[in-house]
Amino acid sequence: MSNQPTTDYPLFSFSGEEASRRPRLERVWQDVITQAHHYGNTRLPEWVAELRDHKGILEVHWLEKPAVGEKDFFTKAWANQSEPASCVKHYLPS
Repeated sequence: MSNQPTTDYPLFSFSGEEASRRPRLERVWQDVITQAHHYGNTRLPEWVAELRDHKGILEVHWLEKPAVGEKDFFTKAWANQSEPASCVKHYLPS
């Protein structure tokens, strides 16, 4: 097992045609992966299907129910992009 954060990406999507949205999602994802790696979490990259930037709201689509604290990685990463932490929505599998 590698000691480096993975660079695997979920699907990135966004509303509108703003070119800045994809790089922003990439920064958010890298921030999330760095946080997860710091806490020894290696499963997270496999459990996120999609990140969507919908008019300034980060939507996180999960393949599996997140463990305690995993949602917080996204809230912190989104706040690091100067977006309100309250603008993160999680969609869990049925």
